[in-house]
Amino acid sequence: MLAAGVALVACSDPLSAPVDLFHDLQGGEIALQRPPPPGAGQPYPKLGTVPAKPVLPATEYRNGLAAQLLAV
Repeated sequence: MLAAGVALVACSDPLSAPVDLFHDLQGGEIALQRPPPPGAGQPYPKLGTVPAKPVLPATEYRNGLAAQLLAV
């Protein structure tokens, strides 16, 4: 019995066991039913639609705001 079991194990592909284990860790059969990620069918965004860099407030305003934050 033991020799037959060892013979059957030897016939299997030894490298498929880690692959099957990895696929099971990924989610197995239920992972095949996952919906695509949001926006997968949309084209890449155009760089021309990126808004311009915002203008920084005056230095006096930023220093006053920093002083208020430090006071808290």
